[in-house]
Amino acid sequence: MKVVLDQVEIHGCSDSISDAIERAAEDAANRGRMVVEIRVDGHLVEDVHLGQADQDHPAAQEVSMTSMAPCELLFNTFTEARIATEESIEQATEAAELIQSGRTVEAMERMKEFLATWESINAALSQGLQLLGIDPEECQFEQRPIARVLEDVSARLECLAEAIRSEDHSGLSDVLGHEFPETARSMGRLLTHLGTCCRNEG
Repeated sequence: MKVVLDQVEIHGCSDSISDAIERAAEDAANRGRMVVEIRVDGHLVEDVHLGQADQDHPAAQEVSMTSMAPCELLFNTFTEARIATEESIEQATEAAELIQSGRTVEAMERMKEFLATWESINAALSQGLQLLGIDPEECQFEQRPIARVLEDVSARLECLAEAIRSEDHSGLSDVLGHEFPETARSMGRLLTHLGTCCRNEG
């Protein structure tokens, strides 16, 4: 079985996928990097399936892996999250327009996508702050603690959740169309700032 890390073949590995991953992780760590993508015969292996990779691919011919430096990984994470904030504004605007036109069922479907987007944004930010060792209460952004930005987002999301629970479609439309875009833009600026910090450290 061929084992490749960052387009360079690793020799001396057994035919076990798990052993190949462990060997590649060690090689990457020795270079101050982390394995971030694993493909078996061209197929992406998700994190939740790593433990059963040998069973899922008993006749694997090639394990190909990609690594990144931690700062590079965090920069990409923050960049993807920032792009997601822009997408969430589009989702919010579309949901508000659907509500205003009386198409509430379609609006609720769009809201599911919107909320899933923000779940991923919040997860990326939480993980990134933790890896950077940043205390959101201590670190300032735009002349206030990062924690206040996070609280603003949480408050807006809670307003949306309450409007959905109470079926207050008018209130939901107002928050989506008029209040939330600026909150999302503020989060986008924060994510851009954190990404720049990662680049500077890298």
